[in-house]
Amino acid sequence: MNIEKMQKINNNKSLDSFNPSNYQEVDELNKIKNICISVISKTGLDLTGLTILTEAATGPWKFTPFIAAFANAKKVLCYTKNSKFGTVKEIKDNFKNISSFLGVDDKIVVCNSLSNEIINQADIVTNSGFLRPIDKNFISKLKKTAVISLMWEPWEFFGIDVDLKECWKKEISILGVNESNNILNVMKYAGELIEKILEINLLEQSDKHILVITENISGFHILKKLEKSNHVCCMTETMFKEFQKDFKLVYKNFNEIDNNFLQTLDYIIIDSYPNTKKIIDDTEGISPETLKALCPDVKIIVYFGNVNYDLIIKNGLYCYPSKNTSFGKMNWTTDLLGPSPIIELNTLGLKVGEILSKNRLQGMTSRESELNAIKSTYCLDFSEDQRIFFMKDS
Repeated sequence: MNIEKMQKINNNKSLDSFNPSNYQEVDELNKIKNICISVISKTGLDLTGLTILTEAATGPWKFTPFIAAFANAKKVLCYTKNSKFGTVKEIKDNFKNISSFLGVDDKIVVCNSLSNEIINQADIVTNSGFLRPIDKNFISKLKKTAVISLMWEPWEFFGIDVDLKECWKKEISILGVNESNNILNVMKYAGELIEKILEINLLEQSDKHILVITENISGFHILKKLEKSNHVCCMTETMFKEFQKDFKLVYKNFNEIDNNFLQTLDYIIIDSYPNTKKIIDDTEGISPETLKALCPDVKIIVYFGNVNYDLIIKNGLYCYPSKNTSFGKMNWTTDLLGPSPIIELNTLGLKVGEILSKNRLQGMTSRESELNAIKSTYCLDFSEDQRIFFMKDS
């Protein structure tokens, strides 16, 4: 089953056309409401008096405005537009049905234009799909105390979704989510997601020889999940010390790995972002010709990273997915595991916004609000290297 078909199935199960007279859909929506309430309780999310600007979307992302409403937001402005997932009319009708059923129709406002008035009302802006890019023009319409929640970890940022330089110039606070926080660790889903991806590909998940190439923290959870029933080794250039503490077979480059192991490889899992290097390539990384010679039947899974798809296919190697996506975009998201991971992550994103917004409304400067917020387990700052890079003149 391909990934697009799997995601479509999941979206169909996620109440994209809610019918309040269908008892099964009512039961499912009530279960999702309970998930939202539980996660709000765990994080202490409290948006009292705050106006949120987010998206009206489909699949599990549609529940973000309702999380905000359940957390007592003053108003939730939800921007939507036509997409391959649904039309404006379909989304508006669905939100009307869900809002009415859940009793929050007095708080949820769905719009298909972003006027100055709408943007200027926002205390918290989420970096959600339909709102992107949050560019110079968008930022110019924000009020002075508005804040932006990145909704994921800052290391994933690659410079397109938000004009960081303009945010910092205009003193608009922006932070990302600490997905490994000690209250609600959503980074753990990376391990479950790799299992689901292998399942989609009808690939056996035990007693296999697996090479995981990773340059980020999600690789830790992938390795933990796979090593329980497989022969696993890890290659990492930038996180060698971190991974060496917890895993036995950790190498800095491909040449260090024993050829006997390479010849037995069943799977290569690539989780190399934010490294821009093409991990499988004739010049930058592992040569497809070498793989063809050593392990011609190896299955390559690109979880989050960069490879030369053309050369992989040319050499007759198995690769999933079989075509490239934009650099910095994952080929899949945790919606494959159902609604809970997305609901949890987006609740955390709103929590980041809450903390930043309350700091700003108490009179802190933009940077003061960020430095104070990162004392919390929920918030992560951009690195100093990112700040230097994104402040450079274009």
